[in-house]
Amino acid sequence: MPASVSDERGETLIELIIAIAIMGIAFIGIIGAMSSGVVASATHRSQADARAVLIASVEKLKSSDTVYVNCATPATASYVSAARSVAVPTEPATWTPAAIQITSITYWDGTTNTFGSSCQDVSAPLNRLQLIRMAVTSPENNTTESASFVKRG
Repeated sequence: MPASVSDERGETLIELIIAIAIMGIAFIGIIGAMSSGVVASATHRSQADARAVLIASVEKLKSSDTVYVNCATPATASYVSAARSVAVPTEPATWTPAAIQITSITYWDGTTNTFGSSCQDVSAPLNRLQLIRMAVTSPENNTTESASFVKRG
């Protein structure tokens, strides 16, 4: 007598296709999450690098080593060279000093007690304060960090 095969069970083709489809969807979701993590990590790295360069530039300009210049402008050579003399990250290799910008300089007005565009450094030497605004842009142009500080003459 032949043996009975009615109790043998196996997966049908439909069950295998559904299982493969479910695993494929899960795999795509995992890969998508990993790529989002890589992109976010690169953005955060750019932000951290730009912030570090910005802080170093601000400290360099604020220091007494950088001589106060009456009625300075964002193009004042001694200020620009001081700001751009800080160390920049070595990775990525596309960091350049041009990423560091002095965006504006305004001057203290002792009569209105505000910063304005009119320079009174020479006529009122006791009011020798400059509000300097700086910005650093990452080489990938995906982040710009900025800061303002006061330089005293």
